[in-house]
Amino acid sequence: MTANSRSKQLLEKTVQTIKSFRMLKPHDTVLAGVSGGPDSVCLLDLLTVLSRRMDLRIGVAHLNHGLRCTEADQDAAFVRALAAKYKLTFYEKKINVRNAAKNSKTSIEAAGRDHRYAFFHEIASNKGFSKIALGHHRDDNAELFLINLFRGSGPRGLGGIPPARGVIIRPLIQAERREIMDYLAENHLAYRSDHSNTDPAFLRNKIRHELLPLLKRDYNPRIEETLNRTSDIFRSEQSWIDAQIDQSLEKSTLTSSNQEQVLRIADLKDLHTAQLRRILRAGIKNIKGDLRGIRQSQVTSAIALLYQNRSEAWIDLPARIRIVKNKDKLIIRREPQHLRTSRPFCAPPVYQYIFPLENLPVHLWIPEIQKTIILSKWQGCSLPDFNNPAIAGLVFFDLDHIRSPLTVRNPGPGDRFIPLGMKGSQKVKDFFINKHIPRPDRPFYPVVASGQNIIWLAGQRISEVAKLVAGTRNILQAEIKTGMDARLSENTMNINDLD
Repeated sequence: MTANSRSKQLLEKTVQTIKSFRMLKPHDTVLAGVSGGPDSVCLLDLLTVLSRRMDLRIGVAHLNHGLRCTEADQDAAFVRALAAKYKLTFYEKKINVRNAAKNSKTSIEAAGRDHRYAFFHEIASNKGFSKIALGHHRDDNAELFLINLFRGSGPRGLGGIPPARGVIIRPLIQAERREIMDYLAENHLAYRSDHSNTDPAFLRNKIRHELLPLLKRDYNPRIEETLNRTSDIFRSEQSWIDAQIDQSLEKSTLTSSNQEQVLRIADLKDLHTAQLRRILRAGIKNIKGDLRGIRQSQVTSAIALLYQNRSEAWIDLPARIRIVKNKDKLIIRREPQHLRTSRPFCAPPVYQYIFPLENLPVHLWIPEIQKTIILSKWQGCSLPDFNNPAIAGLVFFDLDHIRSPLTVRNPGPGDRFIPLGMKGSQKVKDFFINKHIPRPDRPFYPVVASGQNIIWLAGQRISEVAKLVAGTRNILQAEIKTGMDARLSENTMNINDLD
């Protein structure tokens, strides 16, 4: 196959992708997001070829993340020159993505992605571009499938990168990285190389350079094709599921606005848990705008509200989102004030989190009470010295007497445990009364249970059930902290964003 025929093959594959997903029509205006790397350079060249066929107006946008100092500035200069070569309007912006990540309490990768997309949308809106073209390709999608699989994502995450969503289009999504590199070589197109793309410290790079070659060599020589086909299936079925969920959500909705959606509990209680979970996620997304920071455990707690005997209860989520049960209604709303200063009524918050102990350490953030429970294995080679001030605030358990998973929840009616130092069990309610803890404050002392046994009334007393003894060999160390700083850890348990 000649060089020209290979370039023509990629061009025709791109045209077919554009037709299949109705990405473009004649006279469209397209803003190309160009980093200077091989994928975006190839995309831009193909768009300029297609512009002659379809009379497209093309612009070039580049966001300098400020991560690689001189190299990042050289990338920006390269893309600026590339736009000039094609006689295209160039838009650029420079940010400090490290500071942005710190301020938003997200990873550098997530902050960079958020600001990049925001910049592209801003330019498209202000300058009249109807489409934003990005250079993702088939290998990117295979890598993302595995990343999301390892993170425990659901069907939406395993659906991978959508070929088109809103004004975003990805004309190269069915092309292979090999085809892109061949196109660049055959047409003598220069591009910039980001050396961080080979750094094995990043999961995507380990998948790209280590795992996928292993899978291709030892298990399936066409692994990328298989992963993309599976991703297509998930994405197609997710589209159908979304339509069904939208209908169910609309049917159960009493009133809806930008700040609040009110659902009829009677329409929800008899639904399958999977359907109910999706309906609540859709309702949260309607009010919040996205599902970032929303954990599966929080959605489970929201479902638990439906079956509470109390007529009034609530849980709090990030971004001032509160879910309130008020008699026969479930209300998803964004509060105008910080949730810690705003309470809908005097009913206690409801929460329940279940997690395994196999992957210690664990930081469990409980937004309903603004506290974090931290669990880890004791690193000492002997029993702790309880007179040591360094372990003040810590509690310890015999790990061999604890059954995984643990449940962390608000205290409930009828709860009993054996407080350390006592022989018989006592009602948790009586313990609170004896300690003069007011009723409104009691939900802020979580119950930690192993199976049916309460092992810790967090912030108060551990149980006799799993206390340390002379023969203890494996020790679980625990701590409860208050405030936002306690949750700022890589190990904080979160549900992965399934979008």
